[in-house]
Amino acid sequence: MLTGPEFLTTFLYYFVCTALIVLLVISQGMEMSLDRSSYVIGMSAGLVAGLVGAYFNRSVTFSSSFKGNEKNFLKTFQKTLAEMGFEQNGQMEDFTIYTKSLFAGRVFVKTEKNTVTIVSRSSTVKRLQEELNLKSNNS
Repeated sequence: MLTGPEFLTTFLYYFVCTALIVLLVISQGMEMSLDRSSYVIGMSAGLVAGLVGAYFNRSVTFSSSFKGNEKNFLKTFQKTLAEMGFEQNGQMEDFTIYTKSLFAGRVFVKTEKNTVTIVSRSSTVKRLQEELNLKSNNS
């Protein structure tokens, strides 16, 4: 089963990058010395960026049942993805890959026996759930 970076990995990425950028701007751009307050500012900015980035950009796996014909569901699903700007871009294992742009991430989709499994960013999966009225099989 495909998985992507979950909450902790995504949090650490945004936290470290933001903290380093803030410290670099303070020390080089503002020509200030790095003292205790500089690190507090950098860590605070990193904490906020880490939490926000991890909430919206962590990878989630979502499974749901759908009613009716698989072809009709896929047609509606592909139309919804197209409206969101995603295009089919290949296959990996049993998953169909949809891409939008370099920084928008990918959507991995697998259908079998009236069940769809979607792996993507949390914000993308949430929007697909709303657009297609999908209920989770996980709860």
